[in-house]
Amino acid sequence: MSPTKSLSPCRLALVLGVALLGASCGDADGDRCVDPCEEVDALRCYGSVIQRCWTAADGCLIWGDQTDCADQGLLCLAPITGPECGMLCTDPCQAGMSRCSINVWQTCEADQWGCMSWEDFQVCDATSLVCDDTSGDATCVAP
Repeated sequence: MSPTKSLSPCRLALVLGVALLGASCGDADGDRCVDPCEEVDALRCYGSVIQRCWTAADGCLIWGDQTDCADQGLLCLAPITGPECGMLCTDPCQAGMSRCSINVWQTCEADQWGCMSWEDFQVCDATSLVCDDTSGDATCVAP
């Protein structure tokens, strides 16, 4: 636990193994906390929602909604750096690749989320050329 994190009196008592006289820990019925999360400010994905661990008024820890990624048309992803809103990539190509699609020269480009996709680079017949990718790299050439 980081020294900059502050513990509620109930949590501090539990950590130190001492009783608090006259203090209540838990809900209004006096029940002890059964914390679903272990550390304040911890983050997790819950469906499409990024949730943060908060301290409730009764001193217990609870998960609370922070950001619903679905509002942005995104998913909640949980890479090693922590939950974030993003897209799952299917990457039909790799950077630097090119191809012909009918008579359009296409290149493989990263979108705003880093997902690779085919993007139109040049319409060859607009300049009376044809798209040729027989060499492995697409280009517009004279017919």
